Amino acid sequence: MWIFPISASLIFVYCVFFKDDLQPAPDGQQQDSRVSVGQPQGNLAGMSTGTSWGASPFTATAKPETVAAELAAMRFEKMKRLGYQTPAKYYEMSLGELKALAKNNDPYAMLQLAEQYFSEYDFIKGDPGVDKSREPREIAMENIENAVRVGYTHAATVAAIQMAGENDLIEAYAWHMFAQSFNDHSNDKSFEHDATFAKMTSIDKAEARGRMDAINQRIYPTSH
Repeated sequence: MWIFPISASLIFVYCVFFKDDLQPAPDGQQQDSRVSVGQPQGNLAGMSTGTSWGASPFTATAKPETVAAELAAMRFEKMKRLGYQTPAKYYEMSLGELKALAKNNDPYAMLQLAEQYFSEYDFIKGDPGVDKSREPREIAMENIENAVRVGYTHAATVAAIQMAGENDLIEAYAWHMFAQSFNDHSNDKSFEHDATFAKMTSIDKAEARGRMDAINQRIYPTSH
């Protein structure tokens, strides 16, 4: 689970989260902007839709279908604010369905899996489809990297935002530069002018560039 430090990076992530412009669908796929999940209600009303949901708002008697529907509604709102919304049907899919689609190189399924392992693990860890063989963060990042690999390069920006939320500024900047290599400049203003990132030294940025090169080689054995 993710806990934001009270710092300028928190302000940065908040500002980025609350932008409404959506990234276009990957080439060859139709973006479906319809929403079939409802708005958060009941125990979830007024709850933050940032990176982590925090303590469970559900009671022991909450029905599984109610929990799933409300998590899907919150996930929709968060992913919309982040700018990587998927077609509506993906919010209602089970982990098993998403994993099957991800194996067939579906970037939307990969993004949904990444989001759930990043932000909802405490809620989904009892699901029979959950992979417990590795750390949730590792699985989430693997799905983000795979999304980039199959053509959804905006996932690099998503990774930058997630790493900023963890206050891992060098890793965040590495992913930011990697996104720029795809001509994705959606976070330039935040990364170049945010007070926290402004404190990065030339040594920090050199390390970030080295990490970016490693990311690139990991995703593309040969340069893209």
